[in-house]
Amino acid sequence: MARKWFQLVGEDGRTLTSATSVDVGFEDVDTFRKAVFVEVSRALPANVIASGLTVFANQATYGAKLALEEDAPIGSFGGSKKDALVVQVPTQRPVAGPTLSQQSFVWKAPKSLVGSTGAKWDFQNSLNIGSLSYAIGQHYQAWTQGKTDKRSHPLFVCLDGPGTGKSRLLDEFPDVLQRQVGAQGTPAMKQLLQKAYTFKVTFENGTTDNHGISDPSKMIGTRMLYQLQNSVDWAIFRGNSDNQVFPGEVLTMLSEITGTDLDKILLTGLRLEMHFCVLKMRRRASFTRFISVNASQRI
Repeated sequence: MARKWFQLVGEDGRTLTSATSVDVGFEDVDTFRKAVFVEVSRALPANVIASGLTVFANQATYGAKLALEEDAPIGSFGGSKKDALVVQVPTQRPVAGPTLSQQSFVWKAPKSLVGSTGAKWDFQNSLNIGSLSYAIGQHYQAWTQGKTDKRSHPLFVCLDGPGTGKSRLLDEFPDVLQRQVGAQGTPAMKQLLQKAYTFKVTFENGTTDNHGISDPSKMIGTRMLYQLQNSVDWAIFRGNSDNQVFPGEVLTMLSEITGTDLDKILLTGLRLEMHFCVLKMRRRASFTRFISVNASQRI
């Protein structure tokens, strides 16, 4: 193993890090470049990969823009901190996406959360679905009576291991409610269920990346808005700051799209017809806090 010193710079010549070193087993530019990438990946712009780094033998060749070929041997270059190799990082050029006002949003039924053969199997209702129906009926009654305490508005959570049918249950959830609750509830509640809009918010299925979105509420709102279009890829869509919105903003937009009075919209306790926001995600600390807070505040 040979220790090679390097200096990280931007395309504009700005120094990004102080001189540091990495150990490489084979002294060629490609191997060195990969080792550098691992060492400084957290300091690199998004979407930069190892092959995008340009290596120069020293400050003199960097000034002359004489880069080393990727299969060239490094030899004695970078042998000391004083004679460090120069590694140039490409400037991130964000892909320009349409602004919020330029995009076309319409109400779209959500895509299935299940992409396997299990999506076509006959759905078997759980034996305790009656308990769920009763609980949601009580939830509805509390809402009509203006009760806001957390005991009247429970959170419905579906937890289990992988491959146990969580996604399929969430896919079937709106229909299950219409069949089970609608048959037992009041005519007004049945009408709400029949007119419901369903949002399926998933942190899988191609929408895992949250880069650039730090607020959990906006992570949910952005995915709700994403459902209302199908022309922009997720990576570009969530990278557009105009699309990073709160759930309430999406409901306001939905009101405008569908011509539904905003005051008649209801989402799990929000005074905003009845929506079910179906959330499918891996365990994340930020969302554990988010759910815990909302369980008590009933936003």
